[in-house]
Amino acid sequence: MNDAFGAVPGFGDGSAAGGSPDRAQQIQEQLIEVQRQIAAAQVTGSAGGGVVTVAGNGIGEVTAVSISPDVDRDDLPALEGLVLDALADLAKSREALVARMVQPLSEAPDESGPGLPAGGPPLTADGLIDLS
Repeated sequence: MNDAFGAVPGFGDGSAAGGSPDRAQQIQEQLIEVQRQIAAAQVTGSAGGGVVTVAGNGIGEVTAVSISPDVDRDDLPALEGLVLDALADLAKSREALVARMVQPLSEAPDESGPGLPAGGPPLTADGLIDLS
């Protein structure tokens, strides 16, 4: 299968959790689909009761920043802190999204064979599914 995300090590050769090559291919396809869904998802983070809001996608890109006009423009250190807090909240939202999307893949397998190894698929340092 040629795909922009590439193959998942250990899943294309039948070695995934000791399953058959067909089951391994199915798991790989599920992982790629989840990765696409994560990349397309929109998440938000906020701080200061919504004074600063940031939006991003599931792969960690920030797509928008909103700062309330009510912010104290004379207190730049406080505003900088709010932006950092909103970005941290965005990262937590993204991590929760990834965990929620990956969880079904690591649950009990169906009758066709074993599911993913305990703990789910391999993840990158950023918490994304490692498809390298």
